[in-house]
Amino acid sequence: GIFRDQKSFDLAKQIGGSEKAFFVAEDPSLSWITRNSEIIAKKEETHDSKMVLLCIRDFPFVEYAYKLGKKRGKMLKESFDREILRLVDELLVKDNYVVKPLPMCTNSYGGDDRWYIRNLLGDRVFNECLDSSLLNHELAPTEYLREFKSCDFSLAMRFHSVLFSLGSGIKPFALDYTLGEGKVHSLIQNFELPSYNLSDASKINLDNYLVGTRAEIEKPL
Repeated sequence: GIFRDQKSFDLAKQIGGSEKAFFVAEDPSLSWITRNSEIIAKKEETHDSKMVLLCIRDFPFVEYAYKLGKKRGKMLKESFDREILRLVDELLVKDNYVVKPLPMCTNSYGGDDRWYIRNLLGDRVFNECLDSSLLNHELAPTEYLREFKSCDFSLAMRFHSVLFSLGSGIKPFALDYTLGEGKVHSLIQNFELPSYNLSDASKINLDNYLVGTRAEIEKPL
């Protein structure tokens, strides 16, 4: 078996697997991203604004907050939704910022991000500083990569949105819906990413993150 982090590897050994049959390796999609990143041209933008990709998903609290119970999990989800709207509203009034929602999943299985984002943002999708052009058809992998290469920042929630950011030379602000226990948290630890755990009751602070610039990731991929 191949595992994407040490925690999963250790757990497999505990439940009776043969250590010789297991090893830890990067997710294969990261190899594809880094291999294709150099050959895919950056998308030409017609404005001078800084682009913030909003790669969010509906928080599956029944699955990831089951230890806290459905009531507490639902409260976390509602609190997170309000916090995302607050951040979007702050970005939309900043000078030279454009928010661009990017759905990473467009399948019914796993939750179609387009429905969640449209329902959450409501009339904000008509704001001139919000680019809703990606909320329609499903994108090919190369199109996803081109969008990440063309952005300045990313608010990344799904595992592959974090990987696409890293492979494109963007250090994402990661939104950890695995509550410090899952695959997203492993990426956060491995690459020392700025992040927010959804179980945290404090507000998300993007100030330090937004003063950064596009740069190579500190740890080699």
